[in-house]
Amino acid sequence: MKWKMDPDVRAINFGGTQNVVDACLARGFRLIHVSSVHAIKEEPHGHTIKEPICFAPGTVTGCYAKTKAEGAALVMDAMQNHGLDAAIVMPSGIVGPGASAHNNVTQMMIEYLRGTLPAGIRGGYDFVDVRDVAQTIVQLCFQKDKQGCYILAGHNVSIRHFFDAIQKSAGKKVRSIKWMVPSWMAYLALPVFSLVYKLKKETPVFTRYGVYTLTTNSDFCNEKAKLDLGFSPRPFEDTIADMVAWLYKSGVLKKA
Repeated sequence: MKWKMDPDVRAINFGGTQNVVDACLARGFRLIHVSSVHAIKEEPHGHTIKEPICFAPGTVTGCYAKTKAEGAALVMDAMQNHGLDAAIVMPSGIVGPGASAHNNVTQMMIEYLRGTLPAGIRGGYDFVDVRDVAQTIVQLCFQKDKQGCYILAGHNVSIRHFFDAIQKSAGKKVRSIKWMVPSWMAYLALPVFSLVYKLKKETPVFTRYGVYTLTTNSDFCNEKAKLDLGFSPRPFEDTIADMVAWLYKSGVLKKA
């Protein structure tokens, strides 16, 4: 989730996608490409974001978004001009049990539950359950009449709402977050937090790209996925409750 372009990230999201597209075309395989809502052109607040007709890296911000847009553009070109049988899914922020990779959202939940998260950031994003995304991907594998792009968005929630859901699932023993700071203050603190997490060898909760994302428009429309695929994201509170339970059951966290 770096801000600047990373050659390794591009090699995977762009070069790796090209390899997969070429292999599918050569063998006549169907491809379900997992992209991201970050690959879609950023729209100002007040505008609903729907499936794009094309992907343009220049219209999105950050290394991850730009390389995901490049990869999705490859798939779209292969579908339109080379007969590739494919569908592109674009999940929003993925959360849910089984997050063993410990991305920044998982790390945020871990620190909240440990009582070591100093503050939250004013803002929010759209989050979708990993199980709903996985089920849809498997479903699309066998629905060859379904092609094109599908936004798999779940629920647009504030970070305060996110914390409240964790608190409700974990119980009163977990200290609630009182300080919700504006994005400009979070940006000022980033150098310190980056050093702390580097010394701890942990995934940083706060990054420049993460703070930026929480302030962008995340009004993603999932109506196409609902109508075409029967996509039905489970309640956000259920996702967080199951994830909290998994963090303890898996041993990532120990109950006091």
